[in-house]
Amino acid sequence: MMSADSFQMNSLTGKKILSYLRKGNWAHAGEAEAILKTMAPFPKNKHRSLLDVGCGIGGTAQFICDHGWGQVVGIDIDQENIQYAQHQYPTFSFHAIDVVDVPKLLHETFDLIYLFNAFYAFADQVAALNALKAVTKQTSVLVIFDYVCYHEYPSRDNFVVRLAEENFSPTCSFDQLLQKTGWHLIQSINLDAEYKRWYADLLCRFQSERKSLISQFGEEITNRATDKYKIIYQALEQGHLGGRIFYLTLNAKVTRV
Repeated sequence: MMSADSFQMNSLTGKKILSYLRKGNWAHAGEAEAILKTMAPFPKNKHRSLLDVGCGIGGTAQFICDHGWGQVVGIDIDQENIQYAQHQYPTFSFHAIDVVDVPKLLHETFDLIYLFNAFYAFADQVAALNALKAVTKQTSVLVIFDYVCYHEYPSRDNFVVRLAEENFSPTCSFDQLLQKTGWHLIQSINLDAEYKRWYADLLCRFQSERKSLISQFGEEITNRATDKYKIIYQALEQGHLGGRIFYLTLNAKVTRV
């Protein structure tokens, strides 16, 4: 079992905690509701090729494929996450790849690329957006379901600093990222209310499942995980943090999903 001091939300242990609480092999907010809301603009098409960036332990890829949106390839920087995903879903194609290395390691293009609560953790978000161009068609759509930060705070007590070891860096300036990388915004959907509801529910689950979590992961890790998600919920409640879905394209002529 990993030590409490080394615990991180995006580790395999962190994802197992969330997958247990969220009753599926996914760690992102909103679970199936979020996937259905995010994918709603796209008609079902079993021949569509999709790239799941930051696929974690594979549950979202499996859900999207099972619900008829197409065939999914998943990538994640964490080797343990990929090994777990491949074990859980042996018929899928999962790869341990840093997103910035996509142009060197993936030699195909995709009809749809999506990220569920992965973009905030990228050390270089501009490089990530540029890298994904290499696997994008002119007709492709890039979908980013993620946190957004509404304020920059210099205080050492702010939520970003308290989650710094997690590479928790939700963007405050999405328009600037698009200008730097050549992506065009088709549509943006505000999910602030949904994120607050999802995280309030998650904290209730931490409380109701506390004994089971301690038996599986230990008390220290359970406490650290609970505290980290309390920080996120407080930031959502205070309006420092929110959530959105961004639909992007490289083709400026595309004006709707």
